[in-house]
Amino acid sequence: MPTGFSSNIKILVSMKDLTLTSFNAHDCHVMLTVFLPIVIRAISPEYVKMVITWLGYFFNFITQKVIDEAKLPDLKQFIAETLCQLKMCFPPCFFDIMTHLMMHMVDQIQELGPVYLHQMWTYERFMSTLNRYVLNRAYPEGSLVEAYTTEEAVNYCTKYI
Repeated sequence: MPTGFSSNIKILVSMKDLTLTSFNAHDCHVMLTVFLPIVIRAISPEYVKMVITWLGYFFNFITQKVIDEAKLPDLKQFIAETLCQLKMCFPPCFFDIMTHLMMHMVDQIQELGPVYLHQMWTYERFMSTLNRYVLNRAYPEGSLVEAYTTEEAVNYCTKYI
């Protein structure tokens, strides 16, 4: 992975519990679109591989910076078929409101434009930066403002010099 593309995935994996912890939305997207196609080669039923690959294709398509509006109705049909295939592969307990929301993502793209214009990853990264500024837990707002203004002043002085 290029530096800064995602978190260090190695830190997120717990081999003791076989779990992933402390990952944000962008890390989840990277795991779904980059690592999952590599991992699914070990799955034996071919139809499960196919459905998971279709899901990765859907997320790759909707996160592009330029999306052809003529392809969106076909994409909505595609994700509906993919979710139906998923329901045939996995038990009902797998499905919650989050899997259903994929149906509405195409409508959201039609109304709001490409996904990168209204996603939260940039705000999550900025909030983690701000959280690192908090040194005094008794007065988090004050220490955050002090550290942020100090950094802005240093940046301004550096650019001035």
